[in-house]
Amino acid sequence: MSAATKKPKSKVQEPPHVTERRQRIQPPPQYKEVVWPWSSHALVLEPPESLPTPNVRPSIAPSPSPFPRYSHTLSPTATDDGDLILFGGLVDGVSSNDVYAISVRDGRTRLIETTGDIPDPRFGHASIIIGSMVLIWGGDTRNAKNAHERVVLDNSLYCLDLVQRHWHRIPVVGNVPDGRYGHAMCAVDEVIYIFGGQLDGTFMNDIWALDLSFPQSPLHKSERLLSGYLDFSGTMKDPMWDPIVSKTQAPVKRTNHIWVPFERCIYLFGGTDGEYHYNDTWEFDVKTRQWSEITALGFVPTPREGHAAAIVEDMIYIYGGRAVDGKDLGDMGSFRVSQKRWFKFRNMGPEPSPRSGHAMAAVNSTAYVLGGLNYSADPSDEASVIHALETSNLKYPSLTSPLQGTGWNPE
Repeated sequence: MSAATKKPKSKVQEPPHVTERRQRIQPPPQYKEVVWPWSSHALVLEPPESLPTPNVRPSIAPSPSPFPRYSHTLSPTATDDGDLILFGGLVDGVSSNDVYAISVRDGRTRLIETTGDIPDPRFGHASIIIGSMVLIWGGDTRNAKNAHERVVLDNSLYCLDLVQRHWHRIPVVGNVPDGRYGHAMCAVDEVIYIFGGQLDGTFMNDIWALDLSFPQSPLHKSERLLSGYLDFSGTMKDPMWDPIVSKTQAPVKRTNHIWVPFERCIYLFGGTDGEYHYNDTWEFDVKTRQWSEITALGFVPTPREGHAAAIVEDMIYIYGGRAVDGKDLGDMGSFRVSQKRWFKFRNMGPEPSPRSGHAMAAVNSTAYVLGGLNYSADPSDEASVIHALETSNLKYPSLTSPLQGTGWNPE
């Protein structure tokens, strides 16, 4: 069973393009030798990837470390070259709009120079990756001068072409979701879905969808988005946001939750509405457009917000977050979609420190944790570290085990 905690007043099918990408990218050789599920590895800072400039010699100095950083985004999985793409977030309390590529093969980390319609600095935004594109939406885009003013936040959709390293602002027609931060975004096939978020204490539980597919072939090049596309009548069309109205009861309004797709459903866990922290688990079916609250079995994680998640096969892994007492959490749980069951773990090896505002991604059987902050710890301790969870080293009990719901690794 799940509950809301009030805040004190002071193997299954996955999308073919994801399967193909996972098969092409092999985990780093050193990760294969890891016995414990958790391990940590140093980032290798390389010179920035600069765009060619006549008569200017590229810098040979290493890129600055992307961390410490908070409330940034990370592509949910890697590019064909094995890179996780990081964008934005808070660095030393200041919003950023820089782009980093972090290799899951060898830890090589590079600052990426980009051109085009570069998004303003922001944090609390959301991102996805489709083919060779990274798409960014939302976030708190206020600067220091108007940080305490109620302003209209940027609600444009941005696309970074990873081949050309060029940003595009995607033209859309019709109604557009209000700007916000702390929301979540994911893609099912080539349809984007966003849920929830907040703006200055106004919390949301709306869902918006944007179909980026085309009649003839999957979307893999940003140029198709820039010029619209032909519908079945032969008319050129721009993408259009679709506000989804469900016939079933929706979760309460919230921010800083997770929103993870698997097959035709999206799974929601946790978050806060400023008064309560939640640990409820919900399923949204994108075909029927109906919500279902899941009465999950096993060891349901405690209420939290600011946690992160990654999915491997049908297992959603969550790590960290901030509890109702304001303390950052350092535990991990997993939710098996096929069983509607939560598991917890012990004896995990060198796990990440407690944190919130971090990001997670998954490649093959490995989940990664990057960034985030623990305000009670020295952020320099992990300024250049990537944490890897090798899920194949986890052991799950059988459904008839007396330790049902607890995962562990060999002693």
